[in-house]
Amino acid sequence: MLKNLYIKNIALVDQQNIDFDQGLNIITGETGAGKSVIMGSMRLLMGQRAEKSLIRSGEQKAEISAILEIPSEIQEKILSVLEEQEIEIEEKNELILRRVISQSNSRNFINSTPVPLQVLKQIGEQFIDIFSAGEQHSLADSSQQLSILDRFMGGTNELKNTKKAFATWKALRQKLEEMAQQFPSKGELEILRFQHNEIIEAKLKADEEATLYDQYSSAASGQERMELAQQLSYSFENEHNTGTISSLRLCLANAQDLARLDKKSGSEFAERIESLLAELCDMHMDFENYTSEIVLDPKELEYLEERMQTYNSIKRKYGTELEEVLNYLKEITEKIDLADNFDSEYSKLEEEIAQAKKSFLDNAKKLRLKRKKAAKNLAIDISTELKELEFLNSEFDIQVKDNKASSKGIDLIEFRFSPNKGEPAKLLSDIASSGEISRVMLAVKSILAKVDSIPMLIFDEIDANIGGITASKVAHKLKKLGQNRQLFCVTHLPQVAAAGDFHYLVQKSEIKQRSVSSISSLEQDEKTQEIGRMLGGESNSKLVYEHAKELQASFKK
Repeated sequence: MLKNLYIKNIALVDQQNIDFDQGLNIITGETGAGKSVIMGSMRLLMGQRAEKSLIRSGEQKAEISAILEIPSEIQEKILSVLEEQEIEIEEKNELILRRVISQSNSRNFINSTPVPLQVLKQIGEQFIDIFSAGEQHSLADSSQQLSILDRFMGGTNELKNTKKAFATWKALRQKLEEMAQQFPSKGELEILRFQHNEIIEAKLKADEEATLYDQYSSAASGQERMELAQQLSYSFENEHNTGTISSLRLCLANAQDLARLDKKSGSEFAERIESLLAELCDMHMDFENYTSEIVLDPKELEYLEERMQTYNSIKRKYGTELEEVLNYLKEITEKIDLADNFDSEYSKLEEEIAQAKKSFLDNAKKLRLKRKKAAKNLAIDISTELKELEFLNSEFDIQVKDNKASSKGIDLIEFRFSPNKGEPAKLLSDIASSGEISRVMLAVKSILAKVDSIPMLIFDEIDANIGGITASKVAHKLKKLGQNRQLFCVTHLPQVAAAGDFHYLVQKSEIKQRSVSSISSLEQDEKTQEIGRMLGGESNSKLVYEHAKELQASFKK
């Protein structure tokens, strides 16, 4: 239930604070006074997108807030939405919604916590059902008719199972489509196979690449290293006895001769020369061994050159580093495997899709049976309501026909109506009279009010284009609807206004040379005077006043 509505800087409203109560709340006023501001504000609080033009001229921002009392019937659903947004409420049965609309953006709050607009919409769907004269065409929409039938039918396992089965079927079809898109063409597959074979045949190894360049460097310098080692060996010892060792041996002989003449000095020189000679002989042997170990193998050098070229060529084509090449190999291997196994995988997926489709159709057919039964009962109930709205000889029928598959099943719902005896029932879209459509909508809302838990109903001029006894019947129907929930009705009909439990008057005045709309709650005598005005009489006419009182009294019997 809406307990309080606060409006600031919306259209012609400067600032307004209004309290509401349970029952039938009537809103009246002259054309152009601003009655639509209240309805528009409620729509904004329930998630409708805000137009910047709504902000009162000369103001930077507008604000709307509402205090809502949560009835027990929808408390669990509301708390579920709040928990998802991590919103805590001190009072479980009360909620404060607020929107601040500026020229640049719109901010939304629930109990002072910022929330996305979609969350307000989720809350609104549980709280309010709105119908205006401008939305009559919505009743003729087949999807809207399906929604009405399902609301009447109530949440069923058949509908849940159908939605679940359709989601599975859709997901598998999407997977098949993606699989087909990923499958390479014949030319692409040939290229992938060539690339795969080229990389595989290269026999790339991370540990080989790390040592390959060192091996090549060593092999390529073999001849030069051998020549240098031979020159070193020759300079130490050669067949011409011109090497360093030969010279040192001659030196040793001279030192030994010196020792015979000067034993002490000659012996020291001889020992030192012998030590050098031993070291040089060892070095000469190392040179010889080093030279003998060098293998000059042109074939090995050629092999190493080819391997280096292979690595460089592969990396130029498939990645700057060996790791990138190996990752690419893995990627194309998977694509080739997919292609090689495509037929079997595709067939397997097609079988799964066929099974999912069968499951969907089985559930959709069960849902259709339930809908057909519900359609028959709903048509009977609507016909009964229509008779109470002065369609005494009308016929109402609901047909369930084939439709393309969707998450809602395979059914197309058609509401057909004949307002007059002897005339064939027509689609609602073929009925031109807005007054007739409005009464059909009222009948539908009356039925749904008995089966769903939405606590607030708003009718914005649902009584347009009707009058006389029909207006009285509509008023009684609205009065009855308001007994079990909060009902708002914007009306121009005195009969409907007289049925109200509470009455609010919207007036336009001029303050400081600016038009301002104000909304006030009327006391009993003020209600009577307003109904008299709506009857078209003078406000001070006793006859009109008495007529207005009689109208009010007729709804208290």
